[in-house]
Amino acid sequence: MIAKASVALNELSAKPEAQEIAKRRELALWTYQYEMNAAREEGKAEGEKEGKKEGKKEGKKEGKAEVLLNLLLAKGISPSPGDEERIRTASGDELDAWILRVLDARTIEEVLGQAR
Repeated sequence: MIAKASVALNELSAKPEAQEIAKRRELALWTYQYEMNAAREEGKAEGEKEGKKEGKKEGKKEGKAEVLLNLLLAKGISPSPGDEERIRTASGDELDAWILRVLDARTIEEVLGQAR
């Protein structure tokens, strides 16, 4: 039985139609794998780019927080731990506004505003 099946398979494989089907299937499989690898690499590159962008943004925000804290200390204004936490978790826009306010401020309230 196995020998008979093997002979039938060899005969079928020798037919040009079967060979063409096999070639097309192989080409389709290769194309699929190639496109998947290309898409994976593109996604990886895009993810790395986005990660760098987010890292730079976060780094700038941390730098602004440090500048504000240093300016406060230079002016003799000591922020409480809660104020310091608020500064470190603030948005970039908030930090920009507070950095401008600290120039004329005498108290932490004047810098951060009343809502604390």
